[in-house]
Amino acid sequence: MNIIENIQQWTNTKFQRWLVKQVPKATTQVLSRRNIFIFPSCFGFSYLFFVLLLFVLGTNYQNNLIILLSYLLASVFITAMLQSFNNLAKLTISVNSQQLKGFAQGTINVPIQLNSAKERFAYQLFFQTDNKVEQDAFSAKQTCYVPFTLAKRGTVQLPRLTLQSYFSLGLFRCWTRLDLNVSAVAYPKPERPAQMNIEQFLTANESATNNELPNEALALNHGVDEFNELAPYQRGESLAKVAWKQVARGQGWYIKSYDQLIDTTPNWLSLAALPKAPIEQQLRWLSFLVIELQKRDKIYGLTLKTTIIPPEKGLEHSHTCLKALALYG
Repeated sequence: MNIIENIQQWTNTKFQRWLVKQVPKATTQVLSRRNIFIFPSCFGFSYLFFVLLLFVLGTNYQNNLIILLSYLLASVFITAMLQSFNNLAKLTISVNSQQLKGFAQGTINVPIQLNSAKERFAYQLFFQTDNKVEQDAFSAKQTCYVPFTLAKRGTVQLPRLTLQSYFSLGLFRCWTRLDLNVSAVAYPKPERPAQMNIEQFLTANESATNNELPNEALALNHGVDEFNELAPYQRGESLAKVAWKQVARGQGWYIKSYDQLIDTTPNWLSLAALPKAPIEQQLRWLSFLVIELQKRDKIYGLTLKTTIIPPEKGLEHSHTCLKALALYG
């Protein structure tokens, strides 16, 4: 058994080296006889066996009609081979995004763009053992979203994309394996820390308490919390904001202006502030906290040894923090 496994491993290694030379990586690939492979399917081999059987029987019994039938079926076999090849030839394949992102142990959809000057039929696209994406027919431009599972955190180089077709008649499998030079960033899988109170943790990690906030930690925003001043009424403004007492006293028309105090105290996330646990577990907790703070629209920063991400908020900031967690170590 070990000998068979060693032979398979050696064969696979040799094939991968040959594939790198034969089909080098590129973000845009045009299919041709250099990178298209074709081989009879199981049904094709069965078909060919019966064609040969008919030929032998016709020759043995000197029956020209059976021999003619075997020639006709053989011509269909060759025609199907040419059609299978032409169905993929001159097809342009490219990827819309050079770097994708997602969470470890999750699935991302890789946007693969197919560009053709003629109609194509019955093809499948997939990465290794992931689910196949099937398309019956298309022409011009077509974008397919091919699923790929991110096994672990970090930068993941996507494997070769397989595009195959059994068109026509299912006699041949025509396929290609392309390296589109696409990478993905796998963020740590978010995991809620069961032994930690989220509210207490976030409160404890604020740079100051609300009673000790410096002036720059509070910002004013137009809202409905605190009365600010009376402003002259402008036609078209809501009557609900009109200062009716001033109107009744004959002091003129004014509207009430309010301000809302926004707490801009940042939360600082770090490994040291978390309970003791394996580093991968702590990174999953931090990933959950980043997402939680993003949902709450809070300002937060991240400290990872020599990496310090200044406090900020927003979707782009959350992706920056999650990428730092993904590439940690």
